[in-house]
Amino acid sequence: MGSVISFIDCPHCNGKETAHDEFWYKSGEQSVFCSECGYSYQSFYKRDDDGNLVRKDESNKSLNFDNLILETNEIKPYSAYHIKTGQGFGQMGALLTEGDFRDFCRDMLVHINESASGERDGNSITYIESSRFYNGNIMRDTLYDYEGDYNRLAEFCPDPMLPELEQHEELPHKNEHWNEQ
Repeated sequence: MGSVISFIDCPHCNGKETAHDEFWYKSGEQSVFCSECGYSYQSFYKRDDDGNLVRKDESNKSLNFDNLILETNEIKPYSAYHIKTGQGFGQMGALLTEGDFRDFCRDMLVHINESASGERDGNSITYIESSRFYNGNIMRDTLYDYEGDYNRLAEFCPDPMLPELEQHEELPHKNEHWNEQ
């Protein structure tokens, strides 16, 4: 099935062409994700566990759109995150709550400290940034920058009972938390 992929203004944060929009033109299904605020919207026809379309009237075997169940899901998360590796690859996603954000920071801190004991390679994390839609603005914060010897992940960890981690000397703060950029 064919689709049209485009970048659109985010319906949540109004970021200019920051939302990836994929629209399946034969079915009318749609998926939107904003890389700036983490907003997502999905509109897909309901499927059973085997991947078959679920019909409103099961006795009617027709797969006409008016006999299918369209499900929509809209998420306005706490923040988005962006991770880069030494080879330039990246990952982005959304963290639904402040608790998810703090757990993410803890997990990244543990991962970075565990990989610091070995030799760094192209798959090693080199940069982590968060961005959040707050009071009408996108707020960005650098959480980790290997090149700049900068690590603020521990500031956001949910509990002080982290495993013993190798700590760097006091690192400079490039920006205040959720600084506008």
